[in-house]
Amino acid sequence: MALDTHVRNRRPRPWRSLVQLWYLLFRSDVFISYTRSDGGRHYAHALASELRKRGYDPLMDTFEARVGQETPEELLDQMRRCMQLVVVASPGAIVSTEVAREIELFPKRNRSIVILEFEQNVRGAPWYQRYLVGLPPVPAGVTAGSGSQRGGLRVVECEEELASRPAAPTIDLILDAFVYKRGRFRRAVVAGATVALFFAAIGSLLRVTSNYQETAQKLSRTEVEVGNEQAKLREEQNKVRAEQAKTTKAVADRTEAERLAEIAKSTRDQAEKQQKIALARLAAINALDGDPYLAYRLAEYVYNLEKGEQDEQLLRRAASRARFPYQREFPGCRLASSRPPWTLLACPDSGKSSNGAFRVVNVETGMTEASFRGGDLRQGWLVRRNTSWRAISFRWEELGGVGIPNAYAWDPPVEAGNETPTELVRRAYLKDCGGDRLISDSRIGPWYLLVAATGRTITIPTTAHDLFASCREDGSFLIARRDGFESYSEDGTSQGVRPWADRPAYGDSRRWSPDGRFLALYGRGELQVLDTETGRASTLSPDGYIETAYTWYDKHTLIAAGHTLDHADYQIRSFDPQSLGQQTILSERSLVRDLGILPDGLLAILEESGALEAVSLKGNGESWRGYHQQAWGMSLVGSFLLTDGETGVRQWPVRPATANWVFRSTADSSYFPSQNGAL
Repeated sequence: MALDTHVRNRRPRPWRSLVQLWYLLFRSDVFISYTRSDGGRHYAHALASELRKRGYDPLMDTFEARVGQETPEELLDQMRRCMQLVVVASPGAIVSTEVAREIELFPKRNRSIVILEFEQNVRGAPWYQRYLVGLPPVPAGVTAGSGSQRGGLRVVECEEELASRPAAPTIDLILDAFVYKRGRFRRAVVAGATVALFFAAIGSLLRVTSNYQETAQKLSRTEVEVGNEQAKLREEQNKVRAEQAKTTKAVADRTEAERLAEIAKSTRDQAEKQQKIALARLAAINALDGDPYLAYRLAEYVYNLEKGEQDEQLLRRAASRARFPYQREFPGCRLASSRPPWTLLACPDSGKSSNGAFRVVNVETGMTEASFRGGDLRQGWLVRRNTSWRAISFRWEELGGVGIPNAYAWDPPVEAGNETPTELVRRAYLKDCGGDRLISDSRIGPWYLLVAATGRTITIPTTAHDLFASCREDGSFLIARRDGFESYSEDGTSQGVRPWADRPAYGDSRRWSPDGRFLALYGRGELQVLDTETGRASTLSPDGYIETAYTWYDKHTLIAAGHTLDHADYQIRSFDPQSLGQQTILSERSLVRDLGILPDGLLAILEESGALEAVSLKGNGESWRGYHQQAWGMSLVGSFLLTDGETGVRQWPVRPATANWVFRSTADSSYFPSQNGAL
């Protein structure tokens, strides 16, 4: 059937009706299918001879096909146009693949199929079970050539031998199942119709000739009338051209008027914008002494619009006078690691070492527990070893022009610094794995699980297609590979490999949900979430959106801040990692550098401008604000929030105790504090 459809689709559509008419007139009536491996050939030829005697045109494979070869495609095309298929079901035909192929390709709709059954039951033949089961039987009692367009299947049990000639009852049953009139009768009818059409055409030609002179006279009169109409038409065309010229001039005048109106509107909008900026600038200057926090927010509004040098100076003056709720500063220091209530700071070393120093600081008291010198200040960790603190950091060594990270540990005494670190592991990038453990996250060598307090290293086999490693809060961890991800217990024992349903991207930053089921991955402005129960990784970031910060609020809510590519829209949204639903929490904000959830449930937001704000997600209006210029990150340490920036580390109480530092937001003053600063 597929080949027949292909042949039909190749014919040009305008000629399809003519081709079908040709096939209707000159196609064969019956196709006889048989096999040469036994006596079927003799019986098939005798059957064809009997059908010709009764005025039917049979078609059979006589010369083209050979024993053991496939039936030619040209013969199969002729077979498809026949109205009846007769199968000589000899023992060889029962198992013949070519007979099965002819039965498969023969059209079944409004066509009849007659199976001549001899010694073997044809209902057990493979081609009968596959292609003929379910066809309706041919109704009996209608004579051949009646034009009844019935079809179906008829199985004729032949009483004669396969080597003998077909019996008359067999021929009658075949013709009784025939669907359309015989081909010779069709061609005779068409020939008579053609003669009648020929004489009708001759008569029409004579009538046309007799009317030629009359038509010529009418045509002459028509030419005169057409000339008159053409003159009128030219006159109308000239009028239309004149109207078109007027319309074109009117459209041009209207377009110019609209352009001038747009320019006037743009000028008016720009004037209104400048007026608002001037009023905000003046209000910021007047509020410097009375309400410096209000002055800071107004100056920030002006600076974001204008980016002028004077506006930047006004912003700095307001920021220096505003009362922001930080408790303590560590100038010039970097935040390296946190183990509440202790934190590890990388600070200038007062000239002792150009590399700087590490300090172990209690953020509750501001006191230094221990200090030591040396190490790369870009990344470090703080762990407890026995009764003292141990600091872990990187040193980068050049190997063939490439910087290779090696991890070292310092065990400083309380009184003096220590410049002799102990090497822990080579050629490994380390990341925090909870408690006193670190894990490598690099494809330059094996995976390492480092127990930092003791220096013990657990080596985990790696493959050439590993992507990343990430640790849960309970100490278990996951290694992502290209073919799946493998879970490990806290002691490095494998829990088995699961294949990906959808493989995630690499991700520069990764955070686990509180229940350890979902892993959020962030990289190149795109946020994904991996469900470790299903192995499915889904992209959460909408098209045309760039994420800048994210954090988990609870096991069912992931919060992310981002903006459109043109920076026209800034939003903070929440995502459901299971249903992938999302909704907007806050909008019309500036670019967000970092997000965090405080113990009291407030969402801490650190903006690019240095503004720090803690807002409630429960809609009760509770919030507080602060400012740390040039800050790029924050970390929660005990009851304090630490912000990290170019000017140093600043410490903020999670719930400020001074009334002057805490403000409530209302629907009418969401950005500005109340006038009296009350709680």
